[in-house]
Amino acid sequence: MYIIYFIIPLAFSIVLTKPLIAFLNKNRMVDLPSQRKNHINPIPRGGGITIISIILLCCITMLNLQYPSNHHFIYLIIAILICATISLLDDILTISILLRICFQALAIYFAINFLPEYNSNLLLHSIPLIVEKFLVALALLGFINIYNFMDGIDGLAASQTIYIAIIVLIFTIIDPQINISVSYLCMSIIGACSGFLIYNWHPAKIFMGDVGSVTLGLICGWLLLNLAIHGYIAAAIIIPGYYLADGITTIIKRLVQKKKIWQAHSEHYYQLAVRKGKSHSQVTKKIIYCNLILGILSLFSINYPIGALLLATIFVFMFLLRLAN
Repeated sequence: MYIIYFIIPLAFSIVLTKPLIAFLNKNRMVDLPSQRKNHINPIPRGGGITIISIILLCCITMLNLQYPSNHHFIYLIIAILICATISLLDDILTISILLRICFQALAIYFAINFLPEYNSNLLLHSIPLIVEKFLVALALLGFINIYNFMDGIDGLAASQTIYIAIIVLIFTIIDPQINISVSYLCMSIIGACSGFLIYNWHPAKIFMGDVGSVTLGLICGWLLLNLAIHGYIAAAIIIPGYYLADGITTIIKRLVQKKKIWQAHSEHYYQLAVRKGKSHSQVTKKIIYCNLILGILSLFSINYPIGALLLATIFVFMFLLRLAN
């Protein structure tokens, strides 16, 4: 059953992305080169349409096959649709940051408020559950936007998403208490992103755009929240460790420099590495290797959460320093 949820999304992604490239080029939905960007030719933007459509189709299929045991997938589907719609409009028209944040917050409400397993506090047992959910929602909102900021070189966002889905899939195999539908969702994500990565690897023929990066940030955040709910809080932090470290460190640096953190820029560590002469594929491969170590540490955290978190923190910041030099 697992393999079907991988093969079909993979095949659809490979088949549908190529004509999408032609469609986006024809309608001038392209990302133009600029001083802050890391490509030199116009590249069609919006490839995430294929990825998200395939994932949505898989979610609907799982809902039909296993209703009502996973009826909460209805709310995940609604959340994905909200996030993808506003992000696609932003790709086409450029939407104000405030409007985007409002719709992202609405999507997060549907994504986490109806999770049947999230009925008790995860961390802060001294505060009401509704307050904790609000704080988790804020964290997820930040995660979504970091995910979007980190989509700046060929192959990075797609390979990061594949990595997160693979590690979460391993946890679902280890722990049968995690809903089996999460496993199927992970497989569909791996398949859809793998097919897209064929066209997105350096030199990229297509970018996923905000419709891809923002919505995948929401989905990956939802997957990680599922791990945290089932007691794997350390793993949920370690798995996206590189993205969190690069994203948060860069935001702090820009705040210190009194720059607008929501404005597009080219100051992330992976972008600095490219601007110092490394190719997109070289940098992406280095991050994949980093993620491999973080994935192992996340599994190590099952029995030794504090030790794994400490090792992951030291490792990822050493990696950042090495990446930028």
